[in-house]
Amino acid sequence: EPKAPDYQYKLYWEYVGNDLRTWTQYDPLSTLTIEKAWREGKDTVKLTEGFFENNPYTITLKGSEMFQKSDITGNHRRIRRFPPFLFEGSPVTCQVLRSADHWSCAGLHEASILDSYITAITNAQYYIYIESQFFISDSSSSPMSLVHNKVASSLITRIRKAFEKGESFKVYVVVPLHPEGSPLVDTTQAVMYWQYRTINRDGSLSKSMFSQLKSHCPEIRIDDYISFYSLYTHGTIGNKFFGNQIYVHSKILIVDDEIMIVGSQNINDRSLLGSRDSELAVKIFDGEKVDASFSNRQTKVNKFVRNFRLSLWKEHLQIGVQNQALTPDIRKKLKAMKDPTYYGCYIKLWLERAEKNTKIYDEVFPSKPQDSIQNLRDYNPDAEPVNTEKLAQVQGHHIIFPLNFFHNVNLRHAVVPDIMFQ
Repeated sequence: EPKAPDYQYKLYWEYVGNDLRTWTQYDPLSTLTIEKAWREGKDTVKLTEGFFENNPYTITLKGSEMFQKSDITGNHRRIRRFPPFLFEGSPVTCQVLRSADHWSCAGLHEASILDSYITAITNAQYYIYIESQFFISDSSSSPMSLVHNKVASSLITRIRKAFEKGESFKVYVVVPLHPEGSPLVDTTQAVMYWQYRTINRDGSLSKSMFSQLKSHCPEIRIDDYISFYSLYTHGTIGNKFFGNQIYVHSKILIVDDEIMIVGSQNINDRSLLGSRDSELAVKIFDGEKVDASFSNRQTKVNKFVRNFRLSLWKEHLQIGVQNQALTPDIRKKLKAMKDPTYYGCYIKLWLERAEKNTKIYDEVFPSKPQDSIQNLRDYNPDAEPVNTEKLAQVQGHHIIFPLNFFHNVNLRHAVVPDIMFQ
């Protein structure tokens, strides 16, 4: 286990009405200034020593262990142990973000998670990586749109800019193969309807991301800039083969190996508008810098965020994982993985490998949701696996998200209001 630096910080709490807020900052700013910066998603809230008098406990990180010390009793207790890769860097700056409203926040409205998403996407220089349980957003910026968060619109704007300037800019999106539950269930199909409408199927009042990109950039090859993936695996029980999705429940945004936002939020109105579900996220930035190269341009990136992404991608792509021999081919792939804008990474490691995995899984498991199944009559969730010997050719867990699955099926139902799924 690598030697990691020891460091500590204090969490300072303040009550404002019935609203419990956490401040972690170092500048001698007034409470009003800090509140304004926090609510606007600014980077001025620092994870280090603060100045409030009321400090209930101190968190200490020693190597890969976290301890909590009560400032009242002086007692220590170990909170948890972390995987070593999380501590291959120095301390980072963190900012707490929220979606909150009157019912959860004493009458105050906050949508700093959404604000930070938009800011990070808008300012992205090289790449964006997203994992989300849902991907439902306004792709049209139309006043008639029934979905209001602008994550998709921001992605469209940034991709258009990259296309017009000839930039090598990449967006990776990882979502579940289908929402939780059977694709034959009305509520599951309702979520599918809004996700497909966001990505590639036009609605009556708005255009999808793909339509918007084609409308503004007729010559664009969409896969050159953004691609959608799911995760899948297989195994045996006795002598019978089974395949199933690895359900994506994470909520992560990583930009340029510089910024990461992780928390409880999904990409939909329920999580991001602030007026509905209450959510909490942490934005990670600053910290120790390391050298990196994106599109043959030398730059400095956040060591912690970079190591986090590489560890995550090693697992998804099954490259450089435990007990895997470091052959010259594996070393080459690990090197390519460091630059998400590189052809050898975006096309070879992700897109082409996912296409090969998808082709194998679609053939072996006819019950798997796939592009060729566009009507209800074509879908048989009880279909038996065939040609299972081909599973030995699968490399990694990533597959292509089936953009044309149930394309001819009316996925919108009146069982419950649309707002429940947006």
